[in-house]
Amino acid sequence: DGYPYQTDYPPQDEDAASDATEGADEDNQMYEGEYQGIPHPDEIKEARRAARIEARRKARMAAQQEEEEEENLAEQYETIMEDCGHGRFQWMLFFVLGLALMADGVDGFVVGFVMPSAEKDMCISNSDKGLLGSWDEAVQEIDEESCGDGSSVSSEATAGLPDTPQVSASLWWWKGDLARMTSQRLRRARTMKEPRGLLVYVAMMVGALVWGGLCDKMGRRKCLIYVLTIDLLFSFLSCFAQGYGFFLFFRFCSGFGIGGAIPIVYTYFTEFLQMDKRGEHLSWLCMFWMLGGLYASFTAWGIIPHYGWGFAIGTEFQMHSWRLFILVCLLPALAALVGVVFMPESPRFLLEVRPADHSTERFLSEFSLQITAVTAGCDWSRMTSQDPLLRPVLNARHDEAWMILRQVHDTNWKAKGEPERVFTVTHINTPKTQEDEFIEIQSDTGTAFQRWSVRHMTMLQQVMANVMSLSAPDLRLQGLFLVIVWFCLAFSYHGLGVWFPDMIKYMQFEEYESKVRTFHRERVERFHFNFSLVNQIHREGEYIHDKCVSGAASHSTHPRDASHIVLLLSLRFASIEMKSVKFENSLFENCYFEDIKSTNTFFENCTIKNTIFYNTDLWQEKFKNCQMENTTFLHPKKGCHLNFEEENDIVIYMVSFLGSLAVLPGNIISALFMDKIGRIRIIGASMLVSSACTFLLLLSFSQGAVICWQCLFYGASVAAWNGLEVISVELYPSSRRGTAFGILNGICKFAAIIASFVFAAFIGITKIIPIFLAFAALVCGGLVALKLPETREKILS
Repeated sequence: DGYPYQTDYPPQDEDAASDATEGADEDNQMYEGEYQGIPHPDEIKEARRAARIEARRKARMAAQQEEEEEENLAEQYETIMEDCGHGRFQWMLFFVLGLALMADGVDGFVVGFVMPSAEKDMCISNSDKGLLGSWDEAVQEIDEESCGDGSSVSSEATAGLPDTPQVSASLWWWKGDLARMTSQRLRRARTMKEPRGLLVYVAMMVGALVWGGLCDKMGRRKCLIYVLTIDLLFSFLSCFAQGYGFFLFFRFCSGFGIGGAIPIVYTYFTEFLQMDKRGEHLSWLCMFWMLGGLYASFTAWGIIPHYGWGFAIGTEFQMHSWRLFILVCLLPALAALVGVVFMPESPRFLLEVRPADHSTERFLSEFSLQITAVTAGCDWSRMTSQDPLLRPVLNARHDEAWMILRQVHDTNWKAKGEPERVFTVTHINTPKTQEDEFIEIQSDTGTAFQRWSVRHMTMLQQVMANVMSLSAPDLRLQGLFLVIVWFCLAFSYHGLGVWFPDMIKYMQFEEYESKVRTFHRERVERFHFNFSLVNQIHREGEYIHDKCVSGAASHSTHPRDASHIVLLLSLRFASIEMKSVKFENSLFENCYFEDIKSTNTFFENCTIKNTIFYNTDLWQEKFKNCQMENTTFLHPKKGCHLNFEEENDIVIYMVSFLGSLAVLPGNIISALFMDKIGRIRIIGASMLVSSACTFLLLLSFSQGAVICWQCLFYGASVAAWNGLEVISVELYPSSRRGTAFGILNGICKFAAIIASFVFAAFIGITKIIPIFLAFAALVCGGLVALKLPETREKILS
């Protein structure tokens, strides 16, 4: 049954290997996808790994090649500038750009000088000053609520005293004096705490950010022309602005324009200097900002106090002295604009950034006119066809840069008496970087607004890409250090710049208040006031005229009531000035006021009967809680009905003038030693010395001491500004130099805005906190500056 038993084949285990596969390795087995031409997964991984290694190797080689190329190009440009020399052309450009920098310095002082006069001329109330001082209304509310009648001041201070008639009478006068003193201090603090240049600094901050980025895409010269034109136009319009809103708008636009001057000027001038001249001549250029302060202070000193200077246009508009001062301050910007028109574009910008957006022939026909205006006698128009030196660069996009460099060379060597020297450069290598996207829009594509929008949106994208590139690994750390140093130096410098004049004003106010004359229960007979009344308080006085002697005598024997009314009968004031005069609880009867000019003069709790006010500025706003019977105001003076503090004292102009002049020694020393001891040592030493000067301000107890320490501080700190501006333009490549400097300058203006609020807040309260803040900022910035790389022997990249 079943199958027969087979003995021919020996039994085998299930796991035993066959003869065909015995002893074979799995790696030697054939991949089943090999027949279909599919590579093995391990081979794919190996190929990808090898591709990555090769890509990294090529990237490193490309980066090294690009770095070597950039170094070669930078070395080439430096060699060309050395061949061109330093001479007449650089000095012409130096004075033209210096005037632009001077215009920026002038604008920083204009608003602070003219606002006291402009407020009075345009009748600006405290609520309208909100754009120039943020806490003005808050202090005013404290003034009115807490110090109006002295009641709230004395509620706690008088607790525990016996309630006797003698004590009550003494406390009444003590409360009144304390209230008046507190009110005056708060009012004075409010006046000084208005950072009048706030709006201008905000505009300058925005302008620095915008124009710094645009000059890297549009060109240094072109943007500088725009900047100066905007400043001139809106500054001129602000001279004739009748409303406060228009005045603020015009000053904001002017600040937006001139705010871009500093980044453009330093970037522009740097690219025309060779390495061994940069530090010294950029430091000399900083002197023009000092000259701007001197010019503004001197002209304000000579013009603004003469309120009658000016002219009238029609019956409504009066061209007063402060408007004339603004016109005079336009002269540096106007001269700079005329000069820049005849200056060429930066050749470094043309080589690095500018795309070829126009033909060579068109360029030569336009540029030859500019060259002829600067260097007369050169027939540049024939070079397009006859000069063999020009042919190698005609097919390149940088022919304009070549022409400018030749202009620099010929101008300098001709002035040195070597006109025969030939510009030997026939070809300039250009970086092989990716071109900025150039969009050509046909005239029949869309509307004019659409074409304008596309062009400017593309420009905005390029500027933003340039800003983002500043966070690259090779620029990130040094950029952070620069931001810290810029902020610390600007915070302390501009903060103390607010603190010095305001502290002097406060000391003047304290001295003025200490000299106030008080007339109590005064009795005057047969007298006519025909002289000025200054810094006086009249309480309980008597004046008796001949025809009212008997009446006065009858009244003088009458017992006084609780209101303490002063008896002034038949009082006559004619052709006088009242300055800081107050009449309290007074009776004016049968009085005559004629041709009165008043400042900070008030009548409080007075009774006025049968009185005539003729041709005076004693408007009804100056009478507080007064009772008037049969009182007449005839032909009142025209003008603003608001009461104003005094305009700037002559001392304020002198303080600004001396502060600007004190910068001169520091400028000279830093310029002479900038290339000898290096930028980093200059910055660190200057900031640490300035911090010591700041700390010694604690010893200043007089106006003279404050002025002396102010001059010493400005003279010591200017070297840090010079070194910081030099190193800021040297650390960044040409394609991002203007953008980086604009951001740093914008941070400087931002620090100035914060410092204006912080330092002004402590005027009249304490000087320890402002001095400590300035000291700490300078020490911190000085120590961080020592971490910056030295650029004394750095070739511009």
